[in-house]
Amino acid sequence: MKNIVLVGGGVTNCLLSIMLKQHFKNDVDVLIIEKNDELLKKVTITGNGKCNILNKNFHNGLIIDNEEIYNSFIQIPYEDLENFYIELGLPLLNKEDLIYPFNESAKSVRDFLVSKLNDCGVNTLLKEIVLSYKKVNNSYEIITNYSKITADLIVFATGGKSYKVLGADDSILTEFVKHGYKVKTFIPALCALKVKENVKRVDGVRNKALVKILFKDKVVFEESGEVLFKKDGLSGIVIFNASLFIAKNFDSFKDIKISLNLLDDLDPNYLTKIEKYVGSAEILNVLTKKQLSIYLQNAAKPNQNFIDLLKNLNFTPTEFYGFDTAQISVGGLELSEINNLLESKKEKNIFFGGELLDISGYCGGYNLSMCLAS
Repeated sequence: MKNIVLVGGGVTNCLLSIMLKQHFKNDVDVLIIEKNDELLKKVTITGNGKCNILNKNFHNGLIIDNEEIYNSFIQIPYEDLENFYIELGLPLLNKEDLIYPFNESAKSVRDFLVSKLNDCGVNTLLKEIVLSYKKVNNSYEIITNYSKITADLIVFATGGKSYKVLGADDSILTEFVKHGYKVKTFIPALCALKVKENVKRVDGVRNKALVKILFKDKVVFEESGEVLFKKDGLSGIVIFNASLFIAKNFDSFKDIKISLNLLDDLDPNYLTKIEKYVGSAEILNVLTKKQLSIYLQNAAKPNQNFIDLLKNLNFTPTEFYGFDTAQISVGGLELSEINNLLESKKEKNIFFGGELLDISGYCGGYNLSMCLAS
């Protein structure tokens, strides 16, 4: 019998443990080590509690900066991911490309998967922290804060650093560095962005916009969606996706601007007809909400064309909101350290998966799809 230890009790390892027991049955002993007092804590808050579990176009929403690993992921058909859940007995609900559990309850998904783990005979150790591991003869010895465990094969899928309240941290990266691995420091992503401008008076206002990220005045990212103004920054799914783009492509916010086109949905023919009102503040009152109209009037320069202002409302991002509210974190184990099966190139029978890897997905079920795919 092979002893397989999965470090981390999140989506990746819980789904993997079910697969292993289904395929190998009693030929493997599977143990999940989780530092929290329960498994799958983060799942319960995904999709605003509805659990956007998959995306039909999951390949297109992943950022994988390694050709070998990228090719490995895109070879996995979406249908394989969907069929896995269906064969487990989890009914799914399709909302165009977004896939949810039929009852749209993230907590029920957690309970369902925990029940499947118990049915499969997967062992768990809760409230144990893996401190280190080492090769001993032909196997590995894992040292936790309470015990020593022998494993023939280890899978590390400990997640990233987002949602510290759920127990997330990056302490395991220190151990990987000791083993000679290259890692990237985690930074928050899929989160709100703080801005230099004073937006306190529009706190809580929502407005649809075409959001552009400008780097040295060149458009490098754009996406439409609802923007939520906060007392010191910008939020909303479209801003979350913009934050991920920034996190993956830039080392700082230097020379970066956020430009909002608040008239993107307005019929161009109608826009031509109202151009004679470009210098009138009254146009703001009928094209935006009252709070935003007042903000724009104060932000406008003397004799400014208000239509141009509505189409090019610029902000200067200064920092990410932080790990406590970020949906994911960018960084982790560098992909050059693993092969296309996600196995270590340095240590045989050591594997890595999920958000621990330097792979990121945009909002919309991409990250949970990646976890199952990995």
